[in-house]
Amino acid sequence: SKSMKIAGSMLVVFFFFKQKTAYEMLRSLVGSEMCIRDRSTQSTWGEHNKKIYVEWSRKEEFLNIHVPYIASHYNVPEWLTKHLMQTYGDRCFDVLKLCVENRNLQKQIDEQYPNVFAEILYAIRNEMAVTPIDVLFRRTRLATVDQQVLAKALPKVIDMMAYERKWSESRKTQELNQANEYIKNLNYK
Repeated sequence: SKSMKIAGSMLVVFFFFKQKTAYEMLRSLVGSEMCIRDRSTQSTWGEHNKKIYVEWSRKEEFLNIHVPYIASHYNVPEWLTKHLMQTYGDRCFDVLKLCVENRNLQKQIDEQYPNVFAEILYAIRNEMAVTPIDVLFRRTRLATVDQQVLAKALPKVIDMMAYERKWSESRKTQELNQANEYIKNLNYK
C-alpha cells in the first residue's frame, strides 16, 4: 500500500515494500532529484519492517551529494556530471556512457558553455535529431545562446551527423545550406 502526505511545500510519498524491491525500483530515480531514506518500524504484529519512502529534496542538495560519486565512478569531471544531471536527469547515465566509450566526446563544443560532443551523439542516436537545427536549437539549445557558438558548432555537428547517418558530401552541403538559410531567417542581431 502507499499513502501520500503533503507537508508545507514538500511532497512525501510512502511506499511499503520489501526493502530490496523498493531500492531496485527507485534506483532509476537518481537523476530526478529524489532521496531514498529508510526507517525501522514495528508493525502491528510485532514484526520488524522497513518503511521506504521517497522525499523530493532541493535540487542543489541532491546534486552536491551525488555529483562527486557519479563523477568518480565514470571518471569524468564534476562540472560535466552536474551539467548532464541537470540537463538529462536519469538519462544522464546514457550520455556519461558515451563519454566513457570515447573520451573525445567529453570535449566541450565551445569553452564558454558546458555542452559536450557526447550530447550531440546522444541527440542523434536517442532523441531522433535528424538535422543540425534539431541538435543545435531543439536539443542542446546552444544556437539560442550565442550566434558565434552556432557558427563554430554547425560544421562539427554536420560532420558528426554525416558520420552517424552515413551522409554523402552532397547531403552534408545540402544540410549546411538549409541550416544557414534557417539561421539567416532568424534575423540575429
